[in-house]
Amino acid sequence: MATLRKRTGHTIGLPAPAWLLEAGAALTGTGTVLILKSRWAKPARLMAEGFQFKYQKIEDALKAIISNTPRKNYHLF
Repeated sequence: MATLRKRTGHTIGLPAPAWLLEAGAALTGTGTVLILKSRWAKPARLMAEGFQFKYQKIEDALKAIISNTPRKNYHLF
């Protein structure tokens, strides 16, 4: 989240306790496992097959996404 805030120009982030994330997930019909149980994982099968990711680092991927997204779509002020 710190990387996303930095890329979007947000200097602070509001805390999101687990119970709040779970309530939001229940309302939207999604799960919190990717947020609450983050893991460092490599896509072994893709890598074994020779797949090349367009962006090697999350910073580069976020930069590409944000550079093509109008600021009003991700910034409140």
